Amino acid sequence: MTDQKKTKAQLLGEVTALRQKVAQLEEKTKLQQQSTRNFRRLFESEREQRQEIERLQQAGIVLHSSLNFETVLDYILEQVAQFITYDAACLMLVHEGNVRVVRWYGYARRGTAPGFALKTFNISDVPELQAMDTNGEPWLVPDASTYNPWIHGHGTRWVKSHLSAPIRIKGTLTGIIQLDSATPNFFNQKHANMLSRFIYQAAIAV
Repeated sequence: MTDQKKTKAQLLGEVTALRQKVAQLEEKTKLQQQSTRNFRRLFESEREQRQEIERLQQAGIVLHSSLNFETVLDYILEQVAQFITYDAACLMLVHEGNVRVVRWYGYARRGTAPGFALKTFNISDVPELQAMDTNGEPWLVPDASTYNPWIHGHGTRWVKSHLSAPIRIKGTLTGIIQLDSATPNFFNQKHANMLSRFIYQAAIAV
């Protein structure tokens, strides 16, 4: 009986040890899978960064391909679309504190282009524009349905997500690029960063 009991104890010990090894292998497999996923994310991130750099370089070439100021303005919104998808966009120029829309895309089909384009704003009358003038940072409103004053003040209630960014030359606000989407929470901080990098190229061209 003693030998039989000892054999059972040994078998139980071996089973326990085997279970531990299986658990260790499973944990090792999970870590390897996590490492693979991390590598893929890193690879994808690097690939996206390379593509963005290439698009920035191409945008720089396009924006600098013309010495005609009006032509450069035409190119800007066209090139923004290579980086960020939008439903409508406009380019504003700033002169002596006044902001005027000089180029726009996508608003006509919403029935808002004429009034929107012909209106001139004074920076001091619009806190959002004033903030961009002061801090030089993009203005991001992921869910525009919760924000009414500026975005929905010109017949643009269809806008559900908004992103604007200032164009500064030698520290002075000279323009603003505005992007609008009909999809809530469409724009995020990543888009804001991308737009800022693009604007660096646009500022040189303008």
